[in-house]
Amino acid sequence: MTDDASGLLALARRVDALERRDLARRLSRRDRDVLARLLPAIGGLCGSAPWLVREMFDDPGVRLVRGDLSAKALGKLLARAAGLAVDGLVIERVGVEDGAILWAVGAVAG
Repeated sequence: MTDDASGLLALARRVDALERRDLARRLSRRDRDVLARLLPAIGGLCGSAPWLVREMFDDPGVRLVRGDLSAKALGKLLARAAGLAVDGLVIERVGVEDGAILWAVGAVAG
């Protein structure tokens, strides 16, 4: 590997670490606790298929773990958590349908 390639790789790793640290600051401990319960419940229902908050909101399993969060608050939580791993799972914004965000739960690679 050339010195330039090594330097770029080191820089990319540093940027990645800084971005992860910045992402982690977006979530409170309560947010992480809710997501740690919520993401496996939704993943169990949908796998990695896209879904809308309104489709999941009243599912009995999701209702049990989301507590008193409104649909709007849940959507905002998901937006803050997008791309951030929580207990080996990650929530991703994958599209828009009828003006609403499509979400998907996936496993963290590596």
